[in-house]
Amino acid sequence: MPVIATITAVTFLLDGSSDLAPSFLEPNTLRPALDKAISPADSDVRTAALKIVSDLEVAVDRFRAAVEGAADNAILGSTDKSASASSTRAVFSELDRERDRAISAVLDSRDQLVSLLDQETWSRVFDG
Repeated sequence: MPVIATITAVTFLLDGSSDLAPSFLEPNTLRPALDKAISPADSDVRTAALKIVSDLEVAVDRFRAAVEGAADNAILGSTDKSASASSTRAVFSELDRERDRAISAVLDSRDQLVSLLDQETWSRVFDG
């Protein structure tokens, strides 16, 4: 049961809303913040920043799908009396790999934005 609770908590944490502060775990919150913070005259920076967010969104969506799939598989496996502990562990081992890929993508995206945005623009995006 703790596994299901963990999956539920992770899903809840990653299921944000665009009304929230900009977050790398919720790429939809970054787009409007970047649009607002980057001057229209800086179209190259805006294009590059939005590309970073699009790549991040793919990674986050992939992780969300993995979490949902792991939850479904754990629930289905829990009703099968012949399911082994190792088959359940395999489900979560793949989820751990997806989590590592998602964390890496978040950190890479952050580093790319740090390199792309000047301090003033970064502050406008993340400090309002």
